[in-house]
Amino acid sequence: AQAVLRVQVEGELHLRPQFRRNAEAAAIAALYQTARAHLTSGEDQKAVRQCEEILTLADRMSPRPRELGDALHMLGAIHLKRKSSALAVKCLERALVVRKMSSSGETAMAATLVALGSAHADLGSHAEAL
Repeated sequence: AQAVLRVQVEGELHLRPQFRRNAEAAAIAALYQTARAHLTSGEDQKAVRQCEEILTLADRMSPRPRELGDALHMLGAIHLKRKSSALAVKCLERALVVRKMSSSGETAMAATLVALGSAHADLGSHAEAL
């Protein structure tokens, strides 16, 4: 859809657009920060619950928020820590897809690739780990 705005002004017009996150995006960002805090304090199960809530909210959004890739990476890391490598691979592969679509930075992509390689190595899929 396209919109047209026509304005006729005499004198000076100073516009200052303000971009705000919608309520769902703000909620997802807050949930992710809470999940990180739980993970940092060793409360993995609470972090998992927060990430699962992020997945539920973010799956309905278009475009997908950056935090979706971050939450999937965190879930993958937790599964890897718990030696659930098959689940870790699923989460991390999905995180890669989301991060590519959301143009996440190289550092985030590299971290996910390293974790994914570790998960494949744990599964004995050494060719995939490379």
